[in-house]
Amino acid sequence: MKLSFIVCALFAITTVVTSAEKISVAETPVSGFQIKEHHREFWEGKYKNNLKYAQKDGKKIQLILLGDSITHFLQTPKNRSIMDEFKYCHPMNLGFSGDRTQHSIWLVEKSGIFDLVQPKLVVVLIGTNNHGGRDQFTPEETSRGIARIVSSLRKKCPETKILLFGIFPHGEKPTFYKRKYAADVNAEICKLADGKNVFYEDITKKFLREDGTLPKSLFPDFIHPSLEGYKIWFDTIRFYVNKYIPKEIKQ
Repeated sequence: MKLSFIVCALFAITTVVTSAEKISVAETPVSGFQIKEHHREFWEGKYKNNLKYAQKDGKKIQLILLGDSITHFLQTPKNRSIMDEFKYCHPMNLGFSGDRTQHSIWLVEKSGIFDLVQPKLVVVLIGTNNHGGRDQFTPEETSRGIARIVSSLRKKCPETKILLFGIFPHGEKPTFYKRKYAADVNAEICKLADGKNVFYEDITKKFLREDGTLPKSLFPDFIHPSLEGYKIWFDTIRFYVNKYIPKEIKQ
């Protein structure tokens, strides 16, 4: 009897440990301070500025964009105009160049920002940096990381609508290795949408030619959108902003 109990207990412990081992870094909160290529001072500086913004005007912030360099580069002089029409939303840009899913998880769960805000809409575009270069997370790991971001946002901001975008296409040709990775991730994260609080949009086809190639006019480096590429993205964002951010807050 004792032997059976010990065997069962060991099996249970082994099962727990095995399950824990299957959780990848992509699914856990990791501060951007810890990543060398983020240029710590820059990442920390932007984070602190956003935290101060939330501390001062948290109740006014109605639109948050969460992501990597694609979102981050909306703040560059050549792209800044795209956000002009959304100034009434008091938007916050939480896009950090180089970020992976784990860094977005940290921003939602640990940064303190989402304890100070209750936006009407959060736009999420993340995951392309999880594959290639230093990191080689599987589509499944990346998908689970994005699922945790969505789940954590729902817990922190239960009244907020979440607009989740599929990973954008990269590389000029459809054979580029990241295309399949993005398609595999997108096939999973689309299931996170419930049509009530979480919405999913995959605008890949809006960027591509009929032969599947990515125009340089829309993605000059085949990674980041041009102003025209951003306009295509924001055609979709605009629909949700107009629908879920009340007109009475417009100034």
